[in-house]
Amino acid sequence: MNDETGQMLADQLDRLLGALLDPNRPEDSPALESAFAELGLDLALVPEGQGGAGLGWRDLGPVFMTLGYHAAPGGLGERLIANALAARLGSVSDPAPALGFGALSVRDGRAWGSLTVPLSAGDRPVLAEGDGHLVLLPAGAGTSRPLHGVAREPGVALMLSGTRPLAIRPLDGPGPEALLAVLRAAQIAGALSRILGMTIEHGNTRQQFGRPIGKFQAVQHLVAELAAEAGAARAGVEFALRALDRGADWRAPAIAKIRASRAVGRGAAVAHEVHGAIGITGEHALHHLTRRLWQWRDEAGSEHAWSERLGNAVLTRGGTQVWADIVALGGG
Repeated sequence: MNDETGQMLADQLDRLLGALLDPNRPEDSPALESAFAELGLDLALVPEGQGGAGLGWRDLGPVFMTLGYHAAPGGLGERLIANALAARLGSVSDPAPALGFGALSVRDGRAWGSLTVPLSAGDRPVLAEGDGHLVLLPAGAGTSRPLHGVAREPGVALMLSGTRPLAIRPLDGPGPEALLAVLRAAQIAGALSRILGMTIEHGNTRQQFGRPIGKFQAVQHLVAELAAEAGAARAGVEFALRALDRGADWRAPAIAKIRASRAVGRGAAVAHEVHGAIGITGEHALHHLTRRLWQWRDEAGSEHAWSERLGNAVLTRGGTQVWADIVALGGG
């Protein structure tokens, strides 16, 4: 596939979300589930030999960013990734498994530990990573408690004590947390792109002291800073997607998530500073986006968590390998 294919899919999704989402309450859009299914993207990352479309990660980048642009609920991105992982187990199913991440260990064929499932699993099995294995846990496994984040999308904390998996196999590539990190980074990049446009428009229309506030140099500097953060987040995502198509390990997703999560703090702050109080009113779209940014920043590993893991990996490999690893990740 090519960039045009990915953009065509994203344009279809953009029209769909624009028609179905309530801009003031995007989390309350029950028609999205069936609409996503009709769009036929659920199996996009599954190999053609297993009934999928066989698209690459780079093909789906514009789709992931469009989901972020609209702050779309419904878990389409999660289902795409879950089906891609389930295909490694040879068990693509409908509905797709939920994705979990956390501290999971596998001993004597049983799973122990705790997981965060960002979107409530309901009656679906859960895919997670533990001790270098991809693990498919049965629906309803363990004990759970609800999680309520600032994005108002229900998740669950799952505790497992000796659960026997439905399937397990050695992990040959990035696991659920790393791939979910790429999705969250792409959603952040998409949301920041929309916020940048909203901030520029607000600066051009909001009048103060007889002229648009966007004409003031201080505001222009803030908008430029926001544009830089949005661009850096997008560049990190595009790097990671290209690397995944080349078979890269978890380090490429880590780099994308570190940069995107870093962009959230300053990007959201600048947007709210330019918008002022109107940005937090229920009628305005800005806070719907920034609330999701703050949740996506931490989900699937914050910039601090991934930086620590990446730093430890560099120390383990040794200083003489740093440049060679950077070149390899970049495709050199």
